[in-house]
Amino acid sequence: MSKLYVLLTIDTEADFRNGRVIPLSKMVYGEVGGRCYGIPLIMDLCEQYGYRATFFVSPFEARVLGEAGMRQACELIARRGHDVQLHTHPKWVTNARFMWQHPLEQQVELLDYGKRLLQAWVGRPPLAHRAGGFGADHHTLRALKSVGIPVDSSHIGSPYCRLDPHKVWRNGVQLTPEGIVELPVTQFAQFKLGRFMPTKPFDINANTLSELRFVVRAARATGLPVVTLLMHSFSFLKRSKDRSVFTPIPAEVRKFARFLRFLAEQPDVEVLTVAAWYRLYQQAPQAFATPTEVLPVSTLARSLVRACRYYNRGKGNLLLAGSSAAGTAGLGLLGWLLWRLL
Repeated sequence: MSKLYVLLTIDTEADFRNGRVIPLSKMVYGEVGGRCYGIPLIMDLCEQYGYRATFFVSPFEARVLGEAGMRQACELIARRGHDVQLHTHPKWVTNARFMWQHPLEQQVELLDYGKRLLQAWVGRPPLAHRAGGFGADHHTLRALKSVGIPVDSSHIGSPYCRLDPHKVWRNGVQLTPEGIVELPVTQFAQFKLGRFMPTKPFDINANTLSELRFVVRAARATGLPVVTLLMHSFSFLKRSKDRSVFTPIPAEVRKFARFLRFLAEQPDVEVLTVAAWYRLYQQAPQAFATPTEVLPVSTLARSLVRACRYYNRGKGNLLLAGSSAAGTAGLGLLGWLLWRLL
């Protein structure tokens, strides 16, 4: 293809911990110290470059919080020309964490309920879905077909995703046997040591700016026609374990701003919403077909830099950073011993 299409997608949701609901003012708007670090700031940054993003909004919170809050958030997103699509966290309705924990008939009911809410709030039905925690299975795809939502974006390298990797491969847009277009969250290999290739999602919080740029460049080099970036409405905030304290992370704001500037500097890259991308797909689905699984491979050096910088973001980073530190210390000790002996 002559262009690489980049989709900026933001999972937008509330939360509850220990029986306490974490309000939309924190989880969605990111209000701290009189400023908003959530969806208003994300839209502000995108609009500086004329970009529009896709917000996968979880409407099920309406069962607990009432419709007004999420409706207002959706109206704000739509009014500013951004894209509202369906995100499903069934815990607000059934107390189960993932969609795959429900039989097909109940998944149909959940998706139909979410679709009707979003349609009432923004005046048009969603055409894309992402399961909360990426917890979709093939019943989810069948349920999406039943309720008339043609696109799913739940596939990712996560143990919670129950889509068969032999039927839905990484990074490739494809029409599944259930008749749903699967638009996966983009993944890349952190490094390759023999057959060992640990993967990472294309995620604003999980990646350094160098990794974000690498994915875009590698996608062009390997022929990927579209990449999907993952964010959350609270991506610019550090949250305490009990979700009682929210603190802005200016470095994450700067990283996203610099990434957007990088995209704007690429002559063969175009940022689209999922809805706009799907219109292109409908016109020429063959243009987005990838005959085999495409997985960009980064370098160990780039991964070590990220692991050391984000050592407190996941066990993988901590393990890699610790191994790096131990290895460096070991080499230093070996050098000192050789110097003493020789």
